[in-house]
Amino acid sequence: MLPFISSRRKSEPSGEDRHSRSIRRLSRLGYGTAVLGLGTFVSWAVLAQVASAVIAKGTVAVASTRKSIEHLTGGIVSTIDVEEGQVVRKGQRLLTLEATETAAQIDILRSRYVAAFLTDLRLKAEVENEESFAVELPTRTLLSDLTGEAGEARFAEAFETEARVFATRLATRQRQIEIYANQKRQFAAQVEKQSERLDRLDAQIRDAAKQIESTRELVGKGFVSTSTLVTKQADLGELEDQRAAIAIQRDQARSSLDGVDLERLKADQTRQEEIGKQLSETRAEAASLKVQLDMQRQLLTRTEIRSPQDGVVQNLRVRALGAVVTPGVAVMEIVPTSDDLVVSMQLPVNYADQVKPGMPANLRFSGLQSFHTMQMTGTVLRISPDAVPDEQGRRTIVNGEVRLDMADAPADLTERLRPGIEAEIVIPTAERTVASYLTRPLTDAFAHSMRER
Repeated sequence: MLPFISSRRKSEPSGEDRHSRSIRRLSRLGYGTAVLGLGTFVSWAVLAQVASAVIAKGTVAVASTRKSIEHLTGGIVSTIDVEEGQVVRKGQRLLTLEATETAAQIDILRSRYVAAFLTDLRLKAEVENEESFAVELPTRTLLSDLTGEAGEARFAEAFETEARVFATRLATRQRQIEIYANQKRQFAAQVEKQSERLDRLDAQIRDAAKQIESTRELVGKGFVSTSTLVTKQADLGELEDQRAAIAIQRDQARSSLDGVDLERLKADQTRQEEIGKQLSETRAEAASLKVQLDMQRQLLTRTEIRSPQDGVVQNLRVRALGAVVTPGVAVMEIVPTSDDLVVSMQLPVNYADQVKPGMPANLRFSGLQSFHTMQMTGTVLRISPDAVPDEQGRRTIVNGEVRLDMADAPADLTERLRPGIEAEIVIPTAERTVASYLTRPLTDAFAHSMRER
C-alpha cells in the first residue's frame, strides 16, 4: 500500500504550478480583453462619424454699419448738443460749429451780388436809351431779401449808387447830344447863309451878263467906249470868283454837317460797345458771385452737424466748446437702433474655406451675466472674398457676418442683446471619422518630412 500512495502524491501539481497556470490564464484573458478593446476602438474610430466645427470670435453689430460723423471743412465747436450713449433721431442736431467768418463772407457776397445785379439793370437801361432808372417791385423785393437783415436799407444804398451813376452818364450823354445838335445847327446855318449869298450872286451875275451884252451892242454902234465894256467884264469876273469861293465854303459846311452825324454815329457805336463790354463783365461777375454765395450758404448749413439716421451716439470725441474739428476726421459715430442685429466675426485664414454663406451657426454669449451661458442660433450671412490684417496687424483674418435667428431666441436674451456684446460662434462643418482626426497630424507631418529641402 505504501508505494501506491507515494506515486499519487508525485502526480499532483505543486502550489507553484497552480500559481503559474493561474497567471497564464489571466494573461490570456488580459491579452484578449486588450485585443478586443483595441479592435473595438479601431472599429469605432474607423466607422464612427463625428462633426467638426469652426470656432470664431465675434461682436454683435447692426446690419447696416455705424455711421461715422465727419465734417468736410472742419471748424471750431460752438455747441455740443448730445452726450455719449444718447439716443438721437434722424436730422437731430449733434454739434454746431462757429459760423462767424462764413456769415461775414455771405454778407459781403450778398452786397456785391446785389450791386452787380443793379449794375446789370442800369447798363440795360443805358443800352435801351432809357431816360430814367427804376427797379420793378418784384425784383426790388427779391434783392432786398438777398441782402439779409436790413435788406431794404442795403438795397436802397446800392440802388442810390447806381441811380447816381445812371444820372451822371445820362447827363453826359445829353450834353454830348446837345453839342452835336449845336454843331449841326451852326453848320446848317452856314450852309443856309452861303446858299442865300450864292443866290444873290447868281442874280448879280445874270444882271452883269445882260449889261455886258447891252454894252457890247453899244460899243459896236460907237455909243460907248471899249473901256466901259472891259470894266463891266472885270466886274463880272469878280462876281464869279466870289461865287466860287462861297460855293466852296458852302460845300465845306455841308461836309462838316455830315461829319457831325458821322461823329455822333461813331460815338453812339463806341458807347454801345463800351456798355456791352461792361454788361458782359458785370454778368460774369454776378454769376461768379452767385456761385460763391451758394457755396458759402452751403457751408453755413454745414455748421450744424445733424444725425443721418436714428441711433445711439458712440465714441464722442468732442467734449469741450472751442475744440477744433479737423476736416475729414470723425467726431462721433451713430450706431443704428432700428436695424436687425448681426454678429461680425473674424475667421482664421486656414478655416475660411470651410465656412460658406447659408451655413447654420451656434452662438454663445458668455459675457452676459446669467445662471447659464445664453445661446441662440444663426445663419452665416456673408464671408469676405479676401483676407485682411486684423486691427493689431498681427495676423491675417477673414471677416464675416452671422444673421441672428431672433424668432427662436429666448426672450431674456433678445432683450439684452446690444451692439458691442462679444459672442463665441461655433459653425458645424463636414463630418469625418475619429481616425481621420488622429491620423491627419501624422500624415501631414509625414508629407512635410518627405519634401526635399
